[in-house]
Amino acid sequence: MSISSDGATVRRERILDMLQYIRGFTPRGLSLNQVQLYMSMAHGLTYKTSQQYVYEMQQGGILMFVGGFVQVNQGNFRRLMEVMAPDRDPDTGELRHMMGLPLKPQSLLGTPEEQEGDEDPEEKPRKRPRGKGGRFVKEDED
Repeated sequence: MSISSDGATVRRERILDMLQYIRGFTPRGLSLNQVQLYMSMAHGLTYKTSQQYVYEMQQGGILMFVGGFVQVNQGNFRRLMEVMAPDRDPDTGELRHMMGLPLKPQSLLGTPEEQEGDEDPEEKPRKRPRGKGGRFVKEDED
């Protein structure tokens, strides 16, 4: 569990723990009652709250019911881990710093290499000159 008592952080850690627990029973999976029992014993959650977590993950495509058993969709789980928990290894769910791995930088803009474009400074529009008071002044046309 996390040190933080922030509700969102606690919820995130519980969901990640639940997914890791279910993944441990691959390929068969677990019954919903087994998941609820684990979450009750490990985190003190009610069966209703645990069922809500399972439902949310099912709606998100992370969990699926196959033959009455809850299973983790491995491809979607990996993508979720890359976005939701960049501080964890996407395959094992272990904290990266505990495994000695570097933290993966997370940015909506992409990697620094992707941000640097091959822009030519001559192609950028010129700034119009401003006079006193910050108003634009007419440019002398050449």
